[in-house]
Amino acid sequence: MSVNFSFNGFSVPTLAILREESRPVIPAISTLAVDVPRRDGSILRDRKLLPRILTIPFIVRFQNLEEFNRIKTQMAANWFTKEPGTLIFTEEPTIEYYGVLMDFPPLESYPTFARGTVTFICHDPFKYSSAHRGMLTMPFTNSGTAESAPTFLITLSEAATEFTVENHDGERLRLVNGFREGDYLEIDVGRRLIRINGEIEMAAFDFTSRWPMVKPGINNFQASQPGLMVYYRERWF
Repeated sequence: MSVNFSFNGFSVPTLAILREESRPVIPAISTLAVDVPRRDGSILRDRKLLPRILTIPFIVRFQNLEEFNRIKTQMAANWFTKEPGTLIFTEEPTIEYYGVLMDFPPLESYPTFARGTVTFICHDPFKYSSAHRGMLTMPFTNSGTAESAPTFLITLSEAATEFTVENHDGERLRLVNGFREGDYLEIDVGRRLIRINGEIEMAAFDFTSRWPMVKPGINNFQASQPGLMVYYRERWF
């Protein structure tokens, strides 16, 4: 069975990825270390993931030159975007990468097929589940290998002067406001955004807070009022 891919929903039905294609198991890692005089080795200061590079060798089949030219035009029009697009491979249909076109050299053409390579760069180096998960029951298990930024949703059951939500690692977010019964809160950790009844209310954010993340493995969030819903997407290195 041949493997294909789509980018922002666009795919070429007659394209097949060649077997030498190999997605990196983990993106390249950048390490910052400091040398200390008269001391062996160095002191590790920081590590981070670099952008993920996806190089895709492929062949594409066609009936005639007119069809070949049409396919090339469609590739160029759909693969070049100013913003990151969604990249999905057919053999892992529930996994999404977000990248932009990095390189698309001329194709090596033959009478009924052409061979080429396209490279995408994912400045967000993680790969994501295509499904969003909503958890109301605690605790729950995140099968991703990297932290995920959740969105918290809750309708307050009573009036209060503050609202808090905390994960099992002690990351605690506090909102201070004259909350009323029935107020609807949306806390978007990834975007660092607070909405109350649909309106942005960043003034409610207590700047001593830490934005709680969904960790790999078992998670348990505690809120100051019942009914907290946790939405997140699993992601992997």
